[in-house]
Amino acid sequence: MRKQSDLTVFVPFLLLASLLFQVSAGFAKSYPIFNQPPFEQIRTSILRFDFTEARRLLPVKPLKGESEAVRLFYSMQISAWMYLLTEDDAQFQKFETSWTAMDQYLGTQTESDEILFLKGEGTLWRAIVQVRKNDFISAAWNARSAYKYYESANERTPGNPDLLKGLGIFHFMIGTVPARYSWLASITGFSGSMAQGRAELEKAAQAGTFSRDEALFFLSGIDLFVDKDPEKAIRKLDDLLFRYPENGVFLLVKSIAYQRNREIRKSVELMEAKYESIKKTSPAFSDQVLFRIAEGYFFENNFSKAIPLLEEFINGNKALTNLTLAKFRLALSYELSGQHDQAAKWFGNLEPRKQNDFETYASEEGKKWVKKPMSPAEKSLWIGRNYFDSGSFDEALLSLLDARKSAGKSSEVIAEADFRLGRIYEELKQPDLALQYYRSAERSDLPEQSWIEPFSLFQQGKVLVKTGKKAEAETAMRKALAAEDHVFVNSLSREIETELRKMGVTP
Repeated sequence: MRKQSDLTVFVPFLLLASLLFQVSAGFAKSYPIFNQPPFEQIRTSILRFDFTEARRLLPVKPLKGESEAVRLFYSMQISAWMYLLTEDDAQFQKFETSWTAMDQYLGTQTESDEILFLKGEGTLWRAIVQVRKNDFISAAWNARSAYKYYESANERTPGNPDLLKGLGIFHFMIGTVPARYSWLASITGFSGSMAQGRAELEKAAQAGTFSRDEALFFLSGIDLFVDKDPEKAIRKLDDLLFRYPENGVFLLVKSIAYQRNREIRKSVELMEAKYESIKKTSPAFSDQVLFRIAEGYFFENNFSKAIPLLEEFINGNKALTNLTLAKFRLALSYELSGQHDQAAKWFGNLEPRKQNDFETYASEEGKKWVKKPMSPAEKSLWIGRNYFDSGSFDEALLSLLDARKSAGKSSEVIAEADFRLGRIYEELKQPDLALQYYRSAERSDLPEQSWIEPFSLFQQGKVLVKTGKKAEAETAMRKALAAEDHVFVNSLSREIETELRKMGVTP
């Protein structure tokens, strides 16, 4: 069984925050200092993803009182962005310097509502940066401190919708902490639920002044990554992009939403249209845009397009984000296009990051193919997976049925093909056929550490919920939750517990 350290239990919610919270620059209208020039313009520049303009607007000389606190906060936030986009150690040192200057100055100020709010925002930013540095213990404790600052500010101005943005993010994410670690949330001072957090975020998105955009963005992330409803996420992101068309994070998440909605061509076209402009304004961030373009071509089984783009990303990207995944996609592209020697080179060069289940899976799968090429059945299986991810269900069915037919005695290939066929029929809203294939995959004679049985049970549960069989669904999901030896145990457990909570039952 793969275990997480108790002190890193909050890593999942901090990782999500590192994507969804980093656009935050909002302050309540009731705090007049934050509305004064140039601070409102700096915030707008950040949301426009124009960091050059944000730096130009930032006063160079120290100010006085709360104005200086806000100036130092924006200096820290811009430097944090520079590190998050590059993962360059030199940028990290600049962030540490600016964060320390802000923290020391805030410590000299009377703890007004504004100062408490700034302490919460600033401390959470440090937690986000520490997550990127893989310093999860420090990140968890800084997140705890940020939460306490938000609570103190809320006690002074209860119900302030702009404060509810920060509290809502925490309360929602606390609700996603695995049930076996709920005791740790209590002793570290955290409390909350997904329902409470969502309600607070919705109020901030409706009634907030400066926090509306951040709350709306976080809600789009909940739609996409938690509720698995990319269409709802896209509608919220369209609203944000109408006002901030150059915001690279909004664009990238919309691209991911298109991917999750199996609209791969739209995802690629969106990123290709913006790639050159993002490359000029935010060169480091453009690497991640390039990766999404390359990944789109991979899903379309267009390997001649995917290979050079993935190699460009790997050779030019200094950050760790998506690097292992890009190498895995590149290896698969070579293998599926008949270039095994090139594929073996990359399959043997996969170094997964801690806490990343898929990268661990990729590394383990790659080891199998370093010396031995994929069988025709395995290739058909991967081609079918890609067709499914791109929304080409007819082509996916043909490839998966071919994989099943040519698998011979390979129970693993047959079981995975059945699981993938179940996914297709679930998407096609044919629950009886979906359940038939999921149950076939579940009953396969596979090792206990295989991920196929627990995933098949989980998907059965999701289908059964939709058909009104809640008790059967809960049984299937709990059986999947009990499986603890497979590579995806951490990520699947979080998904199962989230679904159980949405069903109104305790994990």
